[in-house]
Amino acid sequence: MPRLTSASTEQRMNDFLDITPAFTRPAPLLIFAIILSFALTALIYRRTNPIVNPLLRWTLLLLRWFSLVLLLLILFQTSLRFSRTVEEDPILIVAVDNSASMSLNERPDAVHRLMQQEWRNRDGESFDLRYYGISEDATELSGNGFEDLTFNGDATNLSTSLSTMVKNLAEQNLAGIVLISDGNYSEGGHPVNRAAELGVPIHTYVVGSPDPVPDLAIAGIRTQPFAYTNEENPVQVTLRNNGYSGRRVTLTLSGENEVLESRPVTLRGSPSENEIEFSFTPQREGVTAYQVSVAPGEGERVLGNNRTTFYINVLKSRVNVLLLAGSAKPEIAIARRVLAASDRYRLQWLVERGDGRYYGEGEGRVPANLNEIDLFIFIDFPTRTSSVELLGRLEERLAEDKSSLLILAGPRTRFERLPVLERLIPVRMRPAVTAPREAYAVLTPEGRSHPVTRLGPENIWPELPPVYINHLAESVSPEANVLANGRGEDGKEISPLLALKTHSLGKCALLLCDGLWRWDLLMAGIGREGEYFSVLFNSLARWSEIARTDDLVRARTDQTTYRFGQPVEIQIQVYDSERRPRDRARVDVEVIHEAGTRNTLAQSEGEGLHRLTLHPDRPGDYVVAVTATEEGRVLGETNVPFTVGEYSAELADPRSRPALMRDLAATSGGLSLDSESAPPLPGVSRSIVTVRDEELWNDKWLLFLLTASLTCEWILRKSRGMV
Repeated sequence: MPRLTSASTEQRMNDFLDITPAFTRPAPLLIFAIILSFALTALIYRRTNPIVNPLLRWTLLLLRWFSLVLLLLILFQTSLRFSRTVEEDPILIVAVDNSASMSLNERPDAVHRLMQQEWRNRDGESFDLRYYGISEDATELSGNGFEDLTFNGDATNLSTSLSTMVKNLAEQNLAGIVLISDGNYSEGGHPVNRAAELGVPIHTYVVGSPDPVPDLAIAGIRTQPFAYTNEENPVQVTLRNNGYSGRRVTLTLSGENEVLESRPVTLRGSPSENEIEFSFTPQREGVTAYQVSVAPGEGERVLGNNRTTFYINVLKSRVNVLLLAGSAKPEIAIARRVLAASDRYRLQWLVERGDGRYYGEGEGRVPANLNEIDLFIFIDFPTRTSSVELLGRLEERLAEDKSSLLILAGPRTRFERLPVLERLIPVRMRPAVTAPREAYAVLTPEGRSHPVTRLGPENIWPELPPVYINHLAESVSPEANVLANGRGEDGKEISPLLALKTHSLGKCALLLCDGLWRWDLLMAGIGREGEYFSVLFNSLARWSEIARTDDLVRARTDQTTYRFGQPVEIQIQVYDSERRPRDRARVDVEVIHEAGTRNTLAQSEGEGLHRLTLHPDRPGDYVVAVTATEEGRVLGETNVPFTVGEYSAELADPRSRPALMRDLAATSGGLSLDSESAPPLPGVSRSIVTVRDEELWNDKWLLFLLTASLTCEWILRKSRGMV
């Protein structure tokens, strides 16, 4: 095996230091002044009174002369110029494509052989080698580099990687870059255009065959993150085909421990993508894993991307809803119509008559068992005249925190009649009801991106008619999300208008305004046909019905299915037995994969919230086991699954691109290499000259020496009684 030579450990660096004095006045004049000062000093100390021994006389003479010389250096503004010349060896970057496409077939072995080359310049001198791995960006490698390569990058961005490497060594003697790659870039601009701008020769080695690599891959899955039991749910699958034109393969959807559907698929021309739609009907509640798989094609070698797991949160199909209203209002009819349009809701509605009785279904009777209610909707309720008996039952039910609440506050609403609301609603209310104030809804930054406020393909919020605010918020709960504020005609914010809060095991949505029916019935006057309050109410109902877990430790990922190389964000919330956030808890996380486990800690962000970012190093199904402890006591445990698909954009078409690599070399002034024996490459040593000027006349140490010299002379003269 050829010997690896790296000048980084045996770098030739010859230093030459040149010191040159400089003056603001002619140097001969300074020399004359120094000689004259010596003569004057010798004349002064030719005779002394009293007479002293010759050694002391010469000491005093030299001290006086030294002081005069220092004074002359200051007067002539003397400086020293230090000029240092350093000779540096040329630096050569060996950049290796570390993306997933380089893991195919014999490509890693070819990379290993190329990295053993002995790189020299045309004078036979060694280069100072720097190794980099490139995928989305360039990362410097240690040692000879190969041990750090994983060949699992999710993308290749040659433009960014080349720019990063050149920028890192911009101030050094960079002679060139040896690029070992298949040329298959999947991100960034065209690398040939960037290479022309860098001014550094790029020498290219092409790894891999330009012929298509036979492969079938589950390239994508699109479905809703949640579904409902006994309701059909669609799944859109993208099947990518390379090298199997016209073949017939079998695509299978499985889950809940059984095969749900198998479907034969005739592949299109290669390369191509087939879109296949499955549908299935979940039978059980909870987070459920489903798999989509395709049978391997003949001669297919990469099989990990033939299967993908995804997770769906399956919810109860029928949600029991109780709507309570303090008076007859148009919003009641709109809410009933929205809920009746979906089979998921089982609605019972009651409107107070003012005499302790109710209008509504079931002869106006309140349900005997409020524990069966999943979602409570209060429209201008509770009121001053609401039944004490009903409020007592509601107080008891809502205190359990096992249901969700949607409140539309109106002029008759009295929050204090239900004390439990103070803990559940997103804001703290001022005690008094104010006179109605007209306000326009203005989305907050969070509201502009929240799915609840998406009323259509365009932002309609600035065009919505004004509503009326009868209640003002004193403060906002730390756990609340304010999506919209009410703003008066003078442009000043009056109060939060729409806010959400997740409380323990349930949720609460609060619309702190009246007259929302206008957003349905008055829009035609401005040429809008949408019923925007209906859309908003439907979104709030769907948001409210998604059940919460009853665990004291709760963990969730930002997605359930990830591309390989994509970071996994995990959020963990820790409560005590009273449902209060625990700030001092330690959260241990065990990441479990069939290849092994690893342990880590989640970082606390306060209010019981912990976060963790994972970077899985291999595809497959994962389970994150979370354990929260405090002072050695276990507060709770939970698990959250996710899957990392093996499909990568790098594997969509992994053929090498020899033409691109040749253009890259030619444009940059480099060489296109096709042999595993490295030819001499351009690059020579260079001399770097650094110059530094030191102003002696302005140096504090020179002033110190002058003062010390004069002081010593004065002390010696006084000690001998000289005049």
